[in-house]
Amino acid sequence: MGRVRLTGMSVLVFVFFTPLLQWPRMANSSLEAATRGHSNVVSLALSPEQVAGGSTVSATVTIATAAPRGGVEVRLASSSSAIAELSSTSVTVPSGQTTAAFTIRTNPVDSASQVTISASANNTVSATLTVEAPQVSSISLAPAVLTGSQTSTATVTLTSVAAAPGATVTLATNSSYLSFSATATVPSGTTSVTFQVATVAVASTTSATITASSGGSSKSATLTINPPAVTALAFSPATVSADQVATGTVTLNAIAPAGGFPVGLASNSAAVPVPASVVVPAGSTSQSFSVTTDSVAGSVVATVTATTGTTTATGTLAVNAALSLSSVSLAPASVTGGAASSVTASLSSVAPAGGVTVTLSSSDPSVTLPASIVVSAGSATASFTAVTSPVSAAKSVVVTATLGSSSATATLTVNPAVVSGLSFSPATLGYGQTSSGTIVLTGNAPSGGLAVSLTSNDPGAVPAPASVAVPAGVATQTFTVTAGSVSSVTSAAITAATGSASVTGSLTVDPALMASPPSVVLASGTLVGVPSSQTVTLSNTSSSGIALDSIAASAEFTQTNTCSATLAAAASCVITLTPVQGGSLTGSVTILSGADSSALTVNLSGTAMHWVALTWMASTTSGVSYNVYRQLQSEGACGTPAASAYTLLNSSPISVTYYNDTDPSLMPGDTYCYSVTAVDSGGTSAFAVPPATATLPSP
Repeated sequence: MGRVRLTGMSVLVFVFFTPLLQWPRMANSSLEAATRGHSNVVSLALSPEQVAGGSTVSATVTIATAAPRGGVEVRLASSSSAIAELSSTSVTVPSGQTTAAFTIRTNPVDSASQVTISASANNTVSATLTVEAPQVSSISLAPAVLTGSQTSTATVTLTSVAAAPGATVTLATNSSYLSFSATATVPSGTTSVTFQVATVAVASTTSATITASSGGSSKSATLTINPPAVTALAFSPATVSADQVATGTVTLNAIAPAGGFPVGLASNSAAVPVPASVVVPAGSTSQSFSVTTDSVAGSVVATVTATTGTTTATGTLAVNAALSLSSVSLAPASVTGGAASSVTASLSSVAPAGGVTVTLSSSDPSVTLPASIVVSAGSATASFTAVTSPVSAAKSVVVTATLGSSSATATLTVNPAVVSGLSFSPATLGYGQTSSGTIVLTGNAPSGGLAVSLTSNDPGAVPAPASVAVPAGVATQTFTVTAGSVSSVTSAAITAATGSASVTGSLTVDPALMASPPSVVLASGTLVGVPSSQTVTLSNTSSSGIALDSIAASAEFTQTNTCSATLAAAASCVITLTPVQGGSLTGSVTILSGADSSALTVNLSGTAMHWVALTWMASTTSGVSYNVYRQLQSEGACGTPAASAYTLLNSSPISVTYYNDTDPSLMPGDTYCYSVTAVDSGGTSAFAVPPATATLPSP
């Protein structure tokens, strides 16, 4: 009995408990016996019972009656797990079921093996699984048909993967025309292997069998070996003349077998007779034969057919009429004696084997030829060189080529050498200086030499010898000319001539005394009384000293110079000019010397400006600077810089006590007032010096 307290009051509640009913308990031994009766394994089925290694097998275990609640566990075992590996070590038959399934994975084996699979519950039931070694599934060839001496690739395939370390396949053949290894090994874990099958050349079509054996099984394949077939027929040369020999060559697609391989030949023209057959030697793929052509009236193209079994190949041979000389050509056809010409002799068709010899001759000893030339086999032309000698007059020489009763000619013109060039070094001369002239001919001078006439268009400037002789066997000759006296730079031309051919060479002759520049224009801003920046350089171009008699400037200028009384050969001196007048000037400087009877004059021109130079006494006060002022006197009386007419000349105060007024606006004839003020450090300006005036000279 229990007590329950309620809030606010007390109540006694009486509760009575009734004991649970107890059922009679069955004996444990009876229940266990009933369970064991339902756990007997009645069968173990394998599907399939015989497999190739590497395959998977399905297995089913069956118990006597339906499994009770919780199922029935059946233990599994394999007598060789290395060969047959169970998916698990036990399997449970589900409640209410009588079967359960599991799998068995087999591994490759190198020989047939039996494995016992057991299933156990209250009892044990076993089944036998046979695992077979791989069998040969097939053997294939690629290609299965070939020409003897070629190679085929064979592939052996097994029914299942090979076990470690690989499956050995034994190979055999029924033919001596095949060769390959005695065995082949299928690598572990794979199902196939390839090997090469070599063949030998055969004279006729042959079938050979290859057999692959392994694990008690074998498969065969047939390889068809064909004899060689002709693939080409060619002639060299492809064109010949009648009665000449050509070489024909037959070519097979593979080497010939032992004993050689015959190829039939046939021609469709009597002009090209061929043998009935030709034998290609064992181990070779080609064979040549000779054909001697018959005479033909014109050109014939014959077709020759080569046959092996049902295979044919054709070649053509063109036959022309008998050989003859068709032409002789020259390049060039006209040369200067001593030069060479290329001569080509042409035949009516190509030369036969061994070539043909063509004899040569010249109608004049000035053209030298080889006695003969050979036109090479297969060629229709041959070239050679004609060597010429210098001649004093043009000659026409006949070159003749002869072959048998046929001949051909060409005419080579041999010309005498003529003048082709005239040059001088140096090309510019001073009085009394010399230059070397060089005459160039088109070829070597002939025996006795060659006279070249010379004329000058200005003998006073450059006298020339009447002629120059070029010695025999050479193409050039030099001579000397000496420059004469000229008053100005002179261009002279000397002409060299041989017969109707002539050339001209040019020379420049400078006067003995030259002024550079020949005239002077004053630079902008030139000041009166200040030396000009433009100077004149006197140069002695002659080979000896020149006495300078005088150097004088016109009234507008004065001059100073660095010249001595005698100006040495190739020496120079400088004349400096100073304008002494303002405005636009025209004057000159004249040089008299012993070099020429006339004076050397340099013209002078330009504008010179007047300028004013200012100086003043320095201020006694230290640290001052100065401003300079200017006014035109006509604009007002000269006073202090305060006057409005004054103009400040310097842009900022200057510290020196002088100033040059070079203002271009200063006008000749005008009078200007100048004043200077002192400026202290504070910028205060004070009158420094009294005003001064300056009047510029009139022109």
